[in-house]
Amino acid sequence: MPKFRVTVRYLSRVEDPEAITVLKSLHTLGYNSIRSIRISKTFEFEFSGDKSEAERNVKAIAGEILTNPVIQEFSIEEV
Repeated sequence: MPKFRVTVRYLSRVEDPEAITVLKSLHTLGYNSIRSIRISKTFEFEFSGDKSEAERNVKAIAGEILTNPVIQEFSIEEV
């Protein structure tokens, strides 16, 4: 059974509000050497059937449903 991991993150030029909040909290707690944080979301898919069809489906899902291409990017890896 084909399995894929999709990771979605903000583009490097786009501010990540959740990461900014975490960074501020860490600085408040004394972790001042942390310069930046990037937060990403991970989705894992397990498909039945043909691997090539699963690859097409996961690319479509990642690009059309999970990601806003104006502010986010995604990567796909087979697991």
